[in-house]
Amino acid sequence: MNNAPDGKDISGWKAFEGNRNRYWLQDNLLNVKFARFHDVMYTYHRMGLDQMYEDVNKGRAAVINCLNMLMGIHEDQPNSMVVQTFLTQRTKS
Repeated sequence: MNNAPDGKDISGWKAFEGNRNRYWLQDNLLNVKFARFHDVMYTYHRMGLDQMYEDVNKGRAAVINCLNMLMGIHEDQPNSMVVQTFLTQRTKS
């Protein structure tokens, strides 16, 4: 955040420009309160999606576990930017 551009035409890098912007996403990702989110991301992708290639049931169980962990994060920090971003990710088809 400290290294973000200071150009007047570039928006989204300041806390006062709203509560859903790059500033708050970076803040959430670097904040100790969201350390569990890093575990969720690793487990979801590595132990969930990657595992589904070899064993669908184990992968599905890991994904469900991650969603439960994500719910715990949401209960502790409602409307956090990282949870909202995780749930709205889209893949290009």
